[in-house]
Amino acid sequence: MVPVRKIQPRRSGMRGRVRAVKKEIMRPLDSLKRLSPRSGSRLINVAMASLAVRHRETSHFNGASALFRQVNTGINIFDEYRGSEASFLWTQVMRVYRELFNCTRFIINAYQFGSENTEALESGAFWFYYRLGYRPVLPVVRVLAQRESARMQRDDTYRSDRNMLRRLASCDMHLTLPGARASDLFDERWIETSSMLATKELASTGAPTRAESADRVAIKVARDLRMRSINTWSPSEKRGFHRLAPIVATTKPAAWSADAKRSMRKLLRAKGGPFEVEYARLAGQHRQFLSELKKSCRRADF
Repeated sequence: MVPVRKIQPRRSGMRGRVRAVKKEIMRPLDSLKRLSPRSGSRLINVAMASLAVRHRETSHFNGASALFRQVNTGINIFDEYRGSEASFLWTQVMRVYRELFNCTRFIINAYQFGSENTEALESGAFWFYYRLGYRPVLPVVRVLAQRESARMQRDDTYRSDRNMLRRLASCDMHLTLPGARASDLFDERWIETSSMLATKELASTGAPTRAESADRVAIKVARDLRMRSINTWSPSEKRGFHRLAPIVATTKPAAWSADAKRSMRKLLRAKGGPFEVEYARLAGQHRQFLSELKKSCRRADF
């Protein structure tokens, strides 16, 4: 009998999970390269095609959802790339988000790691995020995750079963960076509430058409913010202002301080600017807009 020599696995040289994830995310980037429209479109098309052929949703490649000082996002790891450099690469993506938006919180919706998502549940996606520092928002689930994590550390062979993973996927997960405050959080359900409030603002004008309602709301917001004129604004900036005005109207800006009104005028113009990243940055800095919008949403919840 010929002895069989056991072949040792060759080290791939791939980069694994960063040890100090939050510290790495906070590390400033030397530079950021803005792609040309042609190059950017090509990369997005390639990414969308890679999802389409696997019968997965493609709409989230339209952009990151940066909102005030948080980013609602997630990662889609194909089976053939599990165990690769996914952790390292995702950390670098979050690093770019922080550099661009100065965000202090990343939010992963429960669907991303198993809630009504069998594939994510069976892949154990919860632990991918957990090892990067994400934690469940519900205290009871957080304690459950701590116990499971401790058990896995004691026993290398232990794996959470499907029922446990389903319990762990019963709420969102957050990764908070230094400087994050609870008061900065804008609950995801309030996005829908904000839309409902904006619709009420439009309806309250009594105008016969939506276009006329939008014009009336825009005029009122401009008056409340003491805007002289937007005649010199570009068509895109004017459209951005009209789209955001009903949301701003729900916060009653007439009572704001002069500084808050001035910064909101700048924010509204940036909404229709050539690069929306500037709008996202300004929104993250406008604490009164965030505070008043949250108050409006809370009142609407009751």
